[in-house]
Order: sequence, then structure tokens, then C-alpha cells
Amino acid sequence: IQGKTVLEGLDIAREAGGRNRPLVKEFNGIEASEQIVIELKPRGQQTDASTLPVISGIEVIQED
Repeated sequence: IQGKTVLEGLDIAREAGGRNRPLVKEFNGIEASEQIVIELKPRGQQTDASTLPVISGIEVIQED
């Protein structure tokens, strides 16, 4: 996020307790002005469906 690695090696299914279950991750203290840049990278060198990044939604909340 914003050019900084905030999470590596996430196994969504394992961490959520199974497939097709929601998983929420929260990252605080991210500074942004007009744009927020989020880069997702696949695990390893392969790009089959099992290694591609998955994201369903993003919520942005301004911190005080």
C-alpha cells in the first residue's frame, strides 16, 4: 500500500478457516493525499488461478 509491503504470504482460505469464508484485514497509519495505490502480487512465479491475488472490496476510513 502506497509503495510499502504490508502483508506477505497470505493464505486466505487457511486464515479464514476454509474456502468461501470472509476475511478482513485492517491496515492503519497509511498516509495518502489524492490517491491510494494498492498493489497485489501473486505467490511465486506461476500465474494460475490458485496463485492469483483475490480481493472483493476495500473500505477506506479517514483517521484523525
